[in-house]
Amino acid sequence: VPPGTPRPPATRVPAEQWLRLDRHNSLLPYDNVRYLEIDRGGGTWMRLIKPSGGSDAVVHVSAQGEWSIFDGGMKAVVARRPLEDLVELASLRDFFDIDEQGRVWVGPEVWDGVRWTAFGRSAVDAGGGVRFEERTLLDPGQRGWVPFSTELDCVPPNYCAATGLRVFAPDGSTVEDVALRRPGVGAAGAADTNLVTLRSGVPGGAVASSGDAARAASRRPSKSAGGGGSSKAHDTAALPQRLDQGGASDWIVSPNEYFELPGSEPQYYPYLDPREFLSTGLRNSGYASAAAVSPSGRLQVVTWLERDLGSQVAYQILLNTLAEDGWLVEDLTNTPFLGGDVEFESVVAMDYCSDGALWLATQAGKIGVRQDGERPDGAWTVYPEGSGVLKDGAVVSDIGCGPDGAVWIGTQSGLLGYGFAMPPVLLYVPSASQHR
Repeated sequence: VPPGTPRPPATRVPAEQWLRLDRHNSLLPYDNVRYLEIDRGGGTWMRLIKPSGGSDAVVHVSAQGEWSIFDGGMKAVVARRPLEDLVELASLRDFFDIDEQGRVWVGPEVWDGVRWTAFGRSAVDAGGGVRFEERTLLDPGQRGWVPFSTELDCVPPNYCAATGLRVFAPDGSTVEDVALRRPGVGAAGAADTNLVTLRSGVPGGAVASSGDAARAASRRPSKSAGGGGSSKAHDTAALPQRLDQGGASDWIVSPNEYFELPGSEPQYYPYLDPREFLSTGLRNSGYASAAAVSPSGRLQVVTWLERDLGSQVAYQILLNTLAEDGWLVEDLTNTPFLGGDVEFESVVAMDYCSDGALWLATQAGKIGVRQDGERPDGAWTVYPEGSGVLKDGAVVSDIGCGPDGAVWIGTQSGLLGYGFAMPPVLLYVPSASQHR
């Protein structure tokens, strides 16, 4: 199907290795990227926020550069793609998960190849209600964990809102609701389920099936009573080049706590465990702002910290790696990436690439790349805000690294690509032209 109107060429900034795409020079129907992942076959998936509201538009770009656009959200994608294609991908965090029965979970709804079954539905009216995210993470017991928010009729609206996780059994019954604490100072609104991050113990967007996770969990040494890792902090000066691979796991990361599935007991980040405040008399503030799984299969969480030193406070940004005996803590504050002043800064997106490089982006629009990213002494390449890499005022929402080393950075004003020899091939397909 020929394009309706000519589009200007993709913009390359500030050098040839960077590529900028938006709705004016590509097939993107909207610019605001909510989630971005790259599957094991090299296909890129994006969820785009529609200005009119409703389910996100989903864009899939194959490794060959063919674009498909679906305005009806992930349910439209699932219903129009052969089930075996999705099963082959196993699962894709922030988009869908697949259980051992071969069913596709999109939020609280399940597709068996013939029909949808709704285990829960969003229902919001003038008086409030509940809104489920179209995301699911399956634990080793085949239970689906779905982020949700509640909205009540009060002023201001966000004051009465709350965020949680609803756990569904394989038969669709509700196992429990897990409440999440309101974000602390500096974090975004409490009802924003975008702040809830789903991570499985396989690096990159393509995650292992829940069956693989169950088998790996059975091999993982058990932890102390209460579940999850200790908040005990370890310095990373002696961090090995690669942590042991360990067993795969599944985590849900929120600003104030994290959960190692299938446990529903909240666990805390270094220096932010409220139980420790009682013994020290000091009270730190902070929140988790980004998370990824390292090449060695470890959960890593970046936290912003306002640290109470008694007579003064110090501001830090920490990279925390979850090991078997607790957290390994690395201070990123004075690295070439952040430069020391982080009171009004935070890392909002991160991902590892196939070469082991760690990519991070800040709220202010700075991009940092650390080669051999798990090593604290890895070399940094920094693209400061105002360097022309990101548009002025662009807010980064997600980062995705492909198996070929190419990188997509999703923002609220389009896409930024790195490592492409030439602009992606733009092919119109029927579903794209009809915005399905």
